[in-house]
Amino acid sequence: KMHHVQENFQKSEAAYRVFLQESLKNMEVVKAFSGEEESEKKLEILRDERMRWTVKMRRLQTPKLILKLE
Repeated sequence: KMHHVQENFQKSEAAYRVFLQESLKNMEVVKAFSGEEESEKKLEILRDERMRWTVKMRRLQTPKLILKLE
């Protein structure tokens, strides 16, 4: 299960970073064509997906950390 969560976390992280890079690179074009609202919605979706996988991964890692501390 951990492998599945890590893989999905990495995919969501990559999608989030690619979107940010492309948005920054094309910021003036997006503004010129009034696509800012659509870009904001897509960023919000990617950010939420990234956060969802981050939380899942942290939940799976927490028991391991507790065991190491004991």
